[in-house]
Amino acid sequence: MKQSGHRIFRGIGSPAVPVLAAAVTLAVYFQWIPYPLISKTGLLMVGLLGLLILILVSRFYPILQRKAHRLSLGVRRLTVLLGMASAGAVLLIGAVPLPDRYLTLPVGAVTVSSADGSPVRLTLFNTGTTDSLNRFRTDDGLDWRGKVFHRILLEFETGPGFGSARIIWDGEAEDPQLVDLFAESPGLQVIERAYPDPFVNRLAVFAAFWVGLSALFWTVILIFVSREPAAAEPLVRSKTWFMYALPMALVWGLSLLTLYPAIMTSDSLEQWGQAVSGRFSDWHPAIYALTMRPFAALELSPTWVALTQLVLIALLAAHGIELLRRYGLPRWGGWGLALLFAFAPANLFLPITIWKDIPFAISLFGMYLIGLEIALTGGASIRQGKRWVWLGIAAVGTALYRHNGLPIAAGLLFLTWAADRRAWRNVGKASVLFILLFTAIRGPLYTALNVDRNGFGGVNQIYVQIIAAHLEAGTPATDEDRAWIEEIAPADAWVYDSCVVNKMRMQPGFDWELAAVSAERNLKTVLSLTRRAPWVTLRHFFASSRMIWQVQPGSCYLYRIGFMRLSDGSFVWVETPNRTGVVQDSRLPWLVEPLFEVFARSVANRTVDSIFWRPALLSWLTLLIAGMTALRFRRGRLLLIAAPTLLQCGLMMMISVAQDMRFQYGVILIGLMNLGALFLNRGAPTAERRA
Repeated sequence: MKQSGHRIFRGIGSPAVPVLAAAVTLAVYFQWIPYPLISKTGLLMVGLLGLLILILVSRFYPILQRKAHRLSLGVRRLTVLLGMASAGAVLLIGAVPLPDRYLTLPVGAVTVSSADGSPVRLTLFNTGTTDSLNRFRTDDGLDWRGKVFHRILLEFETGPGFGSARIIWDGEAEDPQLVDLFAESPGLQVIERAYPDPFVNRLAVFAAFWVGLSALFWTVILIFVSREPAAAEPLVRSKTWFMYALPMALVWGLSLLTLYPAIMTSDSLEQWGQAVSGRFSDWHPAIYALTMRPFAALELSPTWVALTQLVLIALLAAHGIELLRRYGLPRWGGWGLALLFAFAPANLFLPITIWKDIPFAISLFGMYLIGLEIALTGGASIRQGKRWVWLGIAAVGTALYRHNGLPIAAGLLFLTWAADRRAWRNVGKASVLFILLFTAIRGPLYTALNVDRNGFGGVNQIYVQIIAAHLEAGTPATDEDRAWIEEIAPADAWVYDSCVVNKMRMQPGFDWELAAVSAERNLKTVLSLTRRAPWVTLRHFFASSRMIWQVQPGSCYLYRIGFMRLSDGSFVWVETPNRTGVVQDSRLPWLVEPLFEVFARSVANRTVDSIFWRPALLSWLTLLIAGMTALRFRRGRLLLIAAPTLLQCGLMMMISVAQDMRFQYGVILIGLMNLGALFLNRGAPTAERRA
């Protein structure tokens, strides 16, 4: 019997086993068992469930221990930290909502009586517990004491026959609440009193889920990391690598013919109009209009711009797939990834949309692929050949096609050097090429073409939004700051919306022309208010960047593409009217409605929407896969594959101007490609694995 018990609880000797079992038991209880823990039914169910989970954990934990002991102590610790960090992130961003449950409840008391001898009639009494009476009438008042879940709610009848009611909360008879129930006509009046959830409840629920999810993540990470990579050399580059681009080119080409000449919104038409006229503005990066200028000068359609974009994305994706194939991605995985790229809902529309965000995404995707190759080849790819030229060109595109691109490009060049300092010479060449091209384009070329350099005026919208957040929060302002704030707009005109950066521009009395040319003064006010209430600014950054970190649909909108169905059943993908003369003219009109249905249904399905339209999930997966891969190969430079996503997301969390997923399209492309990194299994030199 003793031996049988030992077999059942094989791993019970480890202190981690009862801790994990208790956490998982509590998490299951909080999520699915409705009975109070202190009730007989609750205790019985939790006891039986805990015993079962203890048996399971004690059986499987030794198996995981054996896998863990194959790894060095440092790697084991890092797997635990990565698992804990992943679980914490999942909970903090709300990807796994914590249930509204409790271990203990506060005690409340309430006495209701007449204050002047007139009748008092309660129609509803709710404490959030089984003591609540949701359908009753009483003329005798109320005297109650018991457990409260969140609040006590009282509903009174009002009317001409009623006077005042006296409410005594929690026995505080010296400070009663008087409620006037008189009204000209019969009605109802609701009185509430909040009872905050005890901190121990929130801590218990969070800790149970955090420990349980940490164990789950650690198990997955450990199984992945403990798989020893093959010692085989990488495969030779295939001469037919471009074949992986064919499914993408075919599918996206059909989308382009269906939505001919391209998807074009007001931003698209504005920049195409600049390309046609030759008069350029840098409000949206002028480089995109300059790039389209040759097409416009040759009187070509925007279709050629869209075709160029989709071909570049397809070729880059094919190059990435072939690179992963050489380092372990199986053939079926390569074609599976190609089909995933081809049919991912966002990819059916974004490559054929005339937005400057598309070439920015292409450039960022290119820098990711170069970083991936550097990491997989141990730096050989950048130390040899002309790869540094492509690195410099991709950095220029990243810096120019979005106004936030310069720090990202500079940061990626620095991290590329840090990942392999032996490559300093060629990374230096790429950096010099980047500086020369960037300076030449934004300097002499923009000057020669009389580009209106108003691009960075948009930052004032961000400053104004932060000021509005502080005004709503009641942050005290100095006399100087108050004078400036009221010079921009009257005190009663200020409104705050974390989802929309230009809300103030629509307010009557707001002087946008003044605010737009006063960046230094706006920044000074933001810094002054932030010093007084730093949490307000941080809370604003967190709320305004929901698109960056929030996996599920939240309280903010998400703008996806400029393809709409109007109330009369017609479809629009080129905004009209417009001054450029571009009109939509589908070459496959029978495909327009089915293609729109693909878009509409993918958005309506919360799971598909979260995976393929909302950039947050793929961003988080990119960071997790990079960490797991670096641990598995014992190669720190593999973290370089997370750098583009980390820098882009980190910067956008502070400067989000709208909830437009196109800003993060490059992150989506990287996330899709990075799924293939889960299959890497070749080319890990023994010396580097030990390092």
